[in-house]
Order: sequence, then C-alpha cells, then structure tokens
Amino acid sequence: MKKIYLLGHPVKQSMSVSILNPIFEKRGMDLRYELLDVKPEELGEVVTGLLKDENCLAFNVTVPHKENVIEYLKDISDDAKDIGAVNCVDAKTGKGYNTDWKGFKKSVENFEVADVATVFGAGGASKAIVYALCVLGFKEIRVVNRTVERAEKLVERFSELFKDKTFKIHSLKESSKALSGADWLVNTTSVGMYPNVDECIPVDEEEIRKLKLVYDVVHNPKITKLLSIAQKVGVNFVSGTEMWINQAKENFKIWNVEEITDEFEEKARELIG
Repeated sequence: MKKIYLLGHPVKQSMSVSILNPIFEKRGMDLRYELLDVKPEELGEVVTGLLKDENCLAFNVTVPHKENVIEYLKDISDDAKDIGAVNCVDAKTGKGYNTDWKGFKKSVENFEVADVATVFGAGGASKAIVYALCVLGFKEIRVVNRTVERAEKLVERFSELFKDKTFKIHSLKESSKALSGADWLVNTTSVGMYPNVDECIPVDEEEIRKLKLVYDVVHNPKITKLLSIAQKVGVNFVSGTEMWINQAKENFKIWNVEEITDEFEEKARELIG
C-alpha cells in the first residue's frame, strides 16, 4: 500500500485523514493518508527516510516545517523557490512544491483586487500569501509580526522579487497603524486555531469595519474569532477552508489522483459545514 503523509508539529488538527481515506477505500485505491507528528529536530531524519521509502508516494508539510524542509529535498519548483516554502513533496522525485499560494489565489478570485493588504504573520504560510498578493496586483503589502526581524527577512526576499511593490513592516503593537487605510486583512498565523478558538489577532471591530475583505488561513474552525467579527460588522470574509480545499486540488495533480477532486470537495464541505 502506498502512503501519503502530513508532516507537522502538531498535526492532530488536520481533517485530511477523515476525508481522504474513506475516498481511497471506496474507490479501491491502494492509498492511505497518515499524520506524522515531527519535532523540528527530527525533520531531516524523517524526510530523508520518506524519500527512500518505496511505499511513500508523497507528503504534505505544515507548520512549522514549510521552510526548513527545503534543505532536505532534491529539488523545488520555481515558485516554491521564490516563496521560500514548500507544502507538498513528490517523494518519487524528491521535488517540493508550493500549492498554498495557488489555493489562496483561487479562493479570492471573486473579489476585486485593491491597493493595500495587511498580512499578519511572517512564516511559511505568510510567504505564500504575500507572493499571491503580489501576483494578484496589490501595490502595497504591510507585514505585521511579533518578531520584527523575521518580517524584515520576508520583506527583503519579496522586495527583490517584486521591485514595483511597496512593503512595510509593523510590530504587533503597531497593528492599528498597519490597518489604517488597508483594503484587505489576511491572518496567516495559527491564532484562533482549534482548540484555542477564543483567541484573535489584535484588531477591533472598528478597524475591521473599514476593510473590504478579511481572510483567515485557519481552517479549523471554519469561522474563527476574527471572521466572526467581520461577519458581525458586515465585511466580506473568506475562511481558510477555501484555501485548504483549493491547495488540496493542486496537490492531487502532483499525486496524479485528480479523479478524486470533486468527491474530496463534496466530502470536505459536508464535514466542515
């Protein structure tokens, strides 16, 4: 039996297992999706082992490994190289891909692109989102992060890639300043993720009320504390479930199992509600 894994720490919040495995079984596919809780210090050993394992078809990568996994791969796609993060690996070739940015881009295609976006977070997910926002055509992107130095590294990377864009860096204490005049707000952190559903990034109702779109990459729960505020004040919002479903569709292309796409989406939406 071939296996596809999800590497993260922790990974117990993932819903992929309960959706994918019943589909594989129903279709008689010799495949199984499994979770691997991998501590940072174990990442190199685990990845090296999976790339040598003939029964490993592929693996996904989530927090906190999307950046560090790159050094253990044989090759990465051009967009993953630009972004500096990988979330999907073809174990047969040892090549890493970034499908997060495509999943995000697809999930906002019905919204009008504006000028200014404020992004909370500077990790692997943030890199994919910032890349997507640049591709979409935003003129100014503001990055808010607890560790300013990490935000500076992210901005340095994308300033070189997109010289026609304006990038600004803010600490969490400057959240209000970062949101002033912004059109979109995107949370790329894990704040508000199950089981910590009462947590929220430092924003208030009045700041959110002035926005055109609020996006939270967290997909469990579907409506986070942040999105519930946007819903309350009547601002358009998108749940991370949309990005999650759409990046999964991109993964299926890499795994050569595109035939499960429609069934996966149906089951995912049924489970999420």
